[in-house]
Amino acid sequence: MLCRDKNQEENRRPGDTSFAIVQVVLKSLIAFVFYNPTHKLLGITYYEYVAVNDIKPGGGWLKKFASFVLAIIFLFAGPRILTGSETNKIVLNLPAFVLEYYESETLVKAYPIAIGRSTSQTPVGDFKVINKAKHPTWFPRGRDPILPGPANPLGTRWLGFKNGYGIHGNNKPSAIGTMASAGCVRLYNEDVEELYKKVAVGTSVKVIYQTLELPEKGKKPYIKVHPDLYGFGVNTREKIIAKLSEQNMVIPEKKLSLLLNDVNKKPVIFNEGYFMTFNGKFVTNDIEIIEQDFYINKREIEDFFDAISNSSLPVFIQGKEYIAVNEIFDMENTAIEVMENEEILNLQGNLTTVNGQILKAGCPKDPKEIVVPIRPLAEFLGWDVYWDNETWTVFLNEKPLKTTLINSRSYMTVEEASSVLNLNWFKDDKKGV
Repeated sequence: MLCRDKNQEENRRPGDTSFAIVQVVLKSLIAFVFYNPTHKLLGITYYEYVAVNDIKPGGGWLKKFASFVLAIIFLFAGPRILTGSETNKIVLNLPAFVLEYYESETLVKAYPIAIGRSTSQTPVGDFKVINKAKHPTWFPRGRDPILPGPANPLGTRWLGFKNGYGIHGNNKPSAIGTMASAGCVRLYNEDVEELYKKVAVGTSVKVIYQTLELPEKGKKPYIKVHPDLYGFGVNTREKIIAKLSEQNMVIPEKKLSLLLNDVNKKPVIFNEGYFMTFNGKFVTNDIEIIEQDFYINKREIEDFFDAISNSSLPVFIQGKEYIAVNEIFDMENTAIEVMENEEILNLQGNLTTVNGQILKAGCPKDPKEIVVPIRPLAEFLGWDVYWDNETWTVFLNEKPLKTTLINSRSYMTVEEASSVLNLNWFKDDKKGV
């Protein structure tokens, strides 16, 4: 595999053996057909006949004939072989650091990526997956090959889409979301392994450079402007203002100037009113302020966390349901930053979901282990919980528990809580859930 990265990429992609296989088959077939008793009477053995007539892989005439046979095979079998690759596609947007995988025009999943540096840019254009490899070996120029393993920067999978370029894993997860490669596209290993199973050779790969991003249809309009990473000069003031006009958006001049000054420094969202982020991820821009409290579009919160919220005090505005921020998040364990000039509501913390429902009980950030508040979790699941003041012990269905007190609240490690309450658990580090 060839990624043209002397330090971090593979410099040679796996060779295509299709011609060699067909040629070997044809070699034996042609020799079998044309070798006859006359040759034998003349003392020419079968193997001498093969050698004299240069019937071997790589012969010019044989390569042409092999190409003809392959063309016939794909003419009849190709539509069935390539059905998936024709209806599925990969779309890479470089400024957004995102790879989107589609099946029949439906977005299946989006993956965060790392892309080429400004001096070794990832190519833009229309391509196809040309080869695949599990546990690829890296062949750096001038050095010994690096076998699959922790030292291999290609990670666990390879999807070549252009000569010298591929989509692959990595051995440095912190590089995701940055310009780190010599042109290849890096994913987390678990993500590229998932994508590898879905993608066939021949699948379309479209690499775009789109800095202006609009929301899905039916949602409140906004414009997200990604930095012009490669300096193509696409994020001009005139272009952004024209796009705002197209969306019928009016932003006060003071706020507009602040946002324009940050363009190309970081992703900037142009929005009428406030929008909300959670651990740096955009959640929603559909926010209402009622008596100085922030109310969030309930449906968009639930979509982001992939869980429902059983708020007891919803507010309905123009047919949409909104819930207060303090109805969703545990304010003791959630940091809130209100940026009034830019109108941004930033939240940092962890959110717990149980059986597809949002639990208003945050997890303190601990560098050693994840802990969860035992009382709200157990009560949510229907267990009897009480605190014994004399022994300073939490009892669950009359059985004592080993807990840790943090700010007068009893916590257990997520592993211990899961064992006691018969739960399976997982953590989404990308969202903090």
